[in-house]
Order: sequence, then C-alpha cells, then structure tokens
Amino acid sequence: MKLAVTLLLASVAWSAQAAGPATPPSGLVETSCSFMFSTDEGESRFVEVPGLSVLHPPASQPKLDVQLDPGISMDGVVCWRSRAEIGPNDDWAAGTGVPLYIKQEGDAADSTVLVLELTEVGYRVRVVSGPELSSEQADQTVSHIERFNLRR
Repeated sequence: MKLAVTLLLASVAWSAQAAGPATPPSGLVETSCSFMFSTDEGESRFVEVPGLSVLHPPASQPKLDVQLDPGISMDGVVCWRSRAEIGPNDDWAAGTGVPLYIKQEGDAADSTVLVLELTEVGYRVRVVSGPELSSEQADQTVSHIERFNLRR
C-alpha cells in the first residue's frame, strides 16, 4: 500500500509494509493514526493517515517507511486506541527513531497518553498524561519492551 500526503508545498510518501506482525491483546482496537510533521520554518502539521495501522501493520515491510521532502521532518506518530496500551508491533513505528504516542480514544482531559521511544540503550515507555500504569499493564509493557529490544 502506498499513500501520498501533501503537506504545505511538500509531499510525503508513506509505504506501509511490515514483517510478521504479532497478535495484539484481546479487545485492543486502534481507530486511527496520524503523523506529526514540522517544517524548517517552524510550522507544525498533524496529518491523519487513512489506512495506517501500527497495531496491525502490513506483513511485507520490517518497519514504517516515510520519505520526506527537504525541509520537512516527522516528529512522531500518534495512534488512538480503545485503551492506552503498548501493542506487540509498536516497535514497527518507534524503531524509525520517531516517538509513537498512544492515546486512549475519547476527549476526556484525564485520558491516558503513552509514548514509546527508541533511545541509545533501547526502547522506553513514558506516561505523558493520565494515571500511572497498573501492575498488570506495567508487566505487559516490560514484556513488550524486552521483545522490542531483542528485535533491534
């Protein structure tokens, strides 16, 4: 699948292909994903990408691949899910070096937002807003991070 997104005067081509996606946790649903872009002039854009799924990436490309025009940078990927929860394929996006933000669906001011980032020493997850992870969520997140670090 190939998608072209026009941003200001620049175009961005997204090629979605991934290898061997794992099965997400039961009941976890991803409703949409967007890219966050900025320009050398300091302008920022938030662009919804129809068909983009980090939770269920396509099976033919090992990681997210976005070609950007000069002067455009990608600052992150944002996905809305039924729960703010790290999924088994989230390194597909975060492995490109841009943060992956997972937002709980809805507009509640106290809804949970997580960010998965790739650092020099490996992946990490931070709670950006909302309540801390439960011990079960924390255990599941640690399990995903360990698997992500093995796949680096």
